[in-house]
Amino acid sequence: MWKDPLTRWSCPFPYDVLKEVGITPSSTQREVVDVLFTLMERGVVTDEMRKAWDELRLLPRRLRVDFFLYELDRAAEITDARRALESDIETWWNGPLEAQPRAGG
Repeated sequence: MWKDPLTRWSCPFPYDVLKEVGITPSSTQREVVDVLFTLMERGVVTDEMRKAWDELRLLPRRLRVDFFLYELDRAAEITDARRALESDIETWWNGPLEAQPRAGG
């Protein structure tokens, strides 16, 4: 998953904070809810982690965060970009059709 690079958040982006404890967009909602209790048992909860957890622990709030994430198939994106570039180069090299000389005139 990729975060929209223009995303601005009022605090550090929740998944960026919680990735160090294994919470990702692929984590189940149960894993998200339970992680705080695991961290509390270890005594390693920071204010930043608590705020990030608050953003993800309730499904409607998590969906708002997830809205800024995108699933990208890098190989397909590269293939599509290469085809588009090759087509643009071919069009540029051959010139527009109306620029071709006409037979007999």
